[in-house]
Amino acid sequence: MPRHHLFSSNGAVGGIFLILLLATSDAATYTCPSVDAPTIITEATPLGQPTSIAIGSTTTKSSLCTLTRRQSSTGARRVPVARSYAGREWEKSAGLFARSGSGLVVDCSGGAAACELTLPSLKEDQEYVLESFSHDVTPEVEAARFLEQADIKLYRDAASNEQRGDRKCVFHHIHFLIVSRFSEQRAKGQIECVFHHRHFFTATFGPTRESINDLVTNYSNNFASWIHTQMYETPASYHREFLRRNTHPKFEYPYLTAAVGPRPCEQYSRWRKYAITSRDLMDDRKTLRQKHLTIEQKEGVNGYLWMVDGTFRTVTKDHPTFIDGSLVELNVRYRIDEMKRSFLVNCVGCNVDLKGVNETQYTIANPPVSIEGVEGNVDVLPYSTVALPPFGSNEFPAVEKASEDFPLFTAWMKDDENAMLNSDSLESSTQCDGFPSFRQPEAVAVEYDDAPQSILPTVFGRSLNPDTGVEEIFAYDPHLFLYENTPDKPLADGGGQLVLDTYNPLQPGKQVICHNVHRAYDNEDGCQLSYLDTACSPGAEPQETIVLDRTNLEGINALTGRNLYAVTGLTIDEEFDVEEGEPVNNVLHMDSALTIEGCNSWSRGSSTKDRNTEKFWCDRLGTQHLPSSIIFSPPRAQLSIVHKLRMYTSNTSPYSDPASFILEGRAKPDAEWEVIGSGDFDLPLDRNARGLPIESTYGSGDVNHTYTEVSLSNNTKVYWDYKLTIPSTRDPTKQNLQFAEVELPGLLLPYFPISHSCSAGTHSSRWKKEVDAETCPNTANLCEGTYKLFSDLISDKRDIYNPTIRTVTRQFRECDSIDMYKLDLGMVQASDGTCWKHVHDLEHAIFDLAGADLANYNLTGSVAQVSNAFVDGILNDPAHPIIGSLDDHSAIDSSSNSPLDQQDVQDAFMTLEFNPSREAVLICGSPGEVATNPLASDHSFDITVPQKDGTRTMSIWELSAQRHTVWAHMAMHADDQLRQRQSWALSQIIAVGLPGSGMVFYEANEPYPAFYDQYVRNGFGSYRKLLKDMSFNLIMSEWLTFLSNKSLQSNINNGLYSPPDENYGELI
Repeated sequence: MPRHHLFSSNGAVGGIFLILLLATSDAATYTCPSVDAPTIITEATPLGQPTSIAIGSTTTKSSLCTLTRRQSSTGARRVPVARSYAGREWEKSAGLFARSGSGLVVDCSGGAAACELTLPSLKEDQEYVLESFSHDVTPEVEAARFLEQADIKLYRDAASNEQRGDRKCVFHHIHFLIVSRFSEQRAKGQIECVFHHRHFFTATFGPTRESINDLVTNYSNNFASWIHTQMYETPASYHREFLRRNTHPKFEYPYLTAAVGPRPCEQYSRWRKYAITSRDLMDDRKTLRQKHLTIEQKEGVNGYLWMVDGTFRTVTKDHPTFIDGSLVELNVRYRIDEMKRSFLVNCVGCNVDLKGVNETQYTIANPPVSIEGVEGNVDVLPYSTVALPPFGSNEFPAVEKASEDFPLFTAWMKDDENAMLNSDSLESSTQCDGFPSFRQPEAVAVEYDDAPQSILPTVFGRSLNPDTGVEEIFAYDPHLFLYENTPDKPLADGGGQLVLDTYNPLQPGKQVICHNVHRAYDNEDGCQLSYLDTACSPGAEPQETIVLDRTNLEGINALTGRNLYAVTGLTIDEEFDVEEGEPVNNVLHMDSALTIEGCNSWSRGSSTKDRNTEKFWCDRLGTQHLPSSIIFSPPRAQLSIVHKLRMYTSNTSPYSDPASFILEGRAKPDAEWEVIGSGDFDLPLDRNARGLPIESTYGSGDVNHTYTEVSLSNNTKVYWDYKLTIPSTRDPTKQNLQFAEVELPGLLLPYFPISHSCSAGTHSSRWKKEVDAETCPNTANLCEGTYKLFSDLISDKRDIYNPTIRTVTRQFRECDSIDMYKLDLGMVQASDGTCWKHVHDLEHAIFDLAGADLANYNLTGSVAQVSNAFVDGILNDPAHPIIGSLDDHSAIDSSSNSPLDQQDVQDAFMTLEFNPSREAVLICGSPGEVATNPLASDHSFDITVPQKDGTRTMSIWELSAQRHTVWAHMAMHADDQLRQRQSWALSQIIAVGLPGSGMVFYEANEPYPAFYDQYVRNGFGSYRKLLKDMSFNLIMSEWLTFLSNKSLQSNINNGLYSPPDENYGELI
């Protein structure tokens, strides 16, 4: 059947079009000839018409069939026309005939074994020739070709989507869908390659011999199986994890960045044979604050001591010389000069550059470690020598042997000069007892620009070399060690203990920062609560405090000569002038609370104190032999002294009148009842009508009503609550008890001179923890609202932590009205179940009692037993200031109280705290924050510290080179090659600027690998998830400027008419 092809409308092409209309399917058929046996296409003649032929495709992977136009006379001037190779269909060859309008048509859509080609007409002395070539494709070559373009193919269905304008398949999901489609269709033999996506074609690092051999040997070039394994079975290789596992350099300044690793006697500690290390070459690059080497001689030592900033490194028998042969001057400080490759000094005999007077350059050979003739001289070598296992054994191998699986940088290590303690056998020994802290270096700098502010002491060890039989001397070689803090396994305290361990008194605040990170979508599943006292919150720094406990108070007194004592024995009772009491007809307030006992039922209880003759009724059926009682609890406004008891008769039968009484009082809700008076009642038989008002005075009852009065004039005690008990009635057989009114004439004392904790306004109260309390009764009968109010206040976190004393302030919430005048609030249970007792506002306050009369208090250790009157006498006296409260954790930075502000006191008693109250702290880890591998090479990745701190270890360019090394290593050696290529492709689509472009991570080494890991993590995932990860990333927020972005309304509210930054939204 005819084939229809449309071209441009010029005359030549139009002629071709007319002829093609006449073409039929009976075109001549050719097959690829044998090698070295070319076939001429005889149907195509010079000056003839376009020719249609059918040619079969190649059949093997090793064959190539070409159609070429050439000179028929010489065979020269060859022009490629079309080709078929490796069993693929025919296609146009690159060059002249691939151009639009060339007249060449290749049609393989018929589904037949051969493709139909329409060949343009020939000129004079031209011919088409069909030739075959063969090349044996080895499995290695086939694997290499595949690995060079793995994950870069698109297929027919993707092409159709492209033509329909469905760009999602090509761009949004190309790296997720195409590979899986390849895996599925490849197994079915249905792969049809249509075109290459140019970007993904470049997303390849090239195969290595190892990857080629792996594909050939383990997969037999089954590409679908390899892809499936890469996608679903091979673990992802993360850049940040690789960087951290191999970050294990020599390190002497742990308080700035991380922690020194194992101590001398701990497993995985490192040891060296050379005296000077790469860490001695540290350069600030601004202040030139470097270490100095001095050669000295000391009396009693036969040799020359090598001292680095005052610490002993080695001893040599002969006078040291520079490499030019000149002698080193004794007692002269030579500055150890920086070298571009500082690790090149880490060997015996390696050159070390020095600067002398006037910056004169010298070079000296790095000597071996020796302690010959020095042991026993505590001025030079103050620490004992560690007995190490035999060198070269499994317990103490050479580092290069221990790090065979981690070969990074081992090429620069000299054999048998670095060792690792690969045993915990020394951890239980006492060899390392008394060694200094290797996490808190001692100060050695005299001037800021003179030397590092601190330096680690040198510890030595000896080991027998079984190969040579010689005892060898090693120096402990501290290395940096990073801790694991991943989302699945966060540090138990968020790294708080590490912060405390690395605190540097020379530079407070420059210690290791808290590892705890904020909860986020990528770590929240592994977050956990920590109740450790070292648990730190994200970004928190330890607080410098002095704990004012009994032991520290005694120590402070001994150091300063002061008399700091915590006072105790104070009560919340108050003394009043009875003479100022006001005589009243009834000390019972009409709002007094009632508690009625001994009645089966009762009615009109308020009638007992309502100032009229309405009767009170109590049912005593079956309990006539038991007493009935009424407790009156007036509001806590005023105390009182009762002088009389009056009772008015009711309107009912006199046989229900009380026949006897017991009146008791108590001064506090939790106090025992005290009997005020008791006796018989002889109420008149006359009755009072119900509901009539009573008008009485202190001296006399209402003469218009019937009543009985009992004198209690001997009572002089002050009470709050009163309890009236009726043991019997006039007729004991009667079931009812009835009377009209009770009056307690007496003195109503003045209002309290101090505010109550529950009175209106802002008031404070102090509470003491009842440590041994098994129960916590509501002894003050606080109402529910009041009880919860103080429970909440006690439970709230305090600015100054104190485990036994809480001073709380009530500002906005009010007590229940019935509790407003209660002075003693009894006991309250906090939310954590602990019990707290209301105490005097100055109970356990720490006073300086210097100069106070010893007769006024009794001492027990650092606690003084005192009276209220004594404290009232010294309160507000400048000679006796209040320092704090017993067991206060007083912050140094906020304490101006002497002697806590004295430097000697702070040096002696200062401690660091994060969470002394052991409250719950949310602990979360960070993706990729793995621990250093203790077997990592001695010359592994390094870190940098901010230049302004004066202990910089490398430049930002050296730091950047480490990140490049990580990327290159992963590209060449990672097992998940397909994922790494996907990640590289994604990094070119969603990109950020390089470090050093003004971003916040200018001097950091982990944020960028962690950022790149998002590409790795989402290599076979969802593009939406990748965008989410990028949107939450700090580096991206800096790069596309949406960090701390604010809406227009938010800016207007802050006085700025500025629209939000839409940079990220536009580009994403």
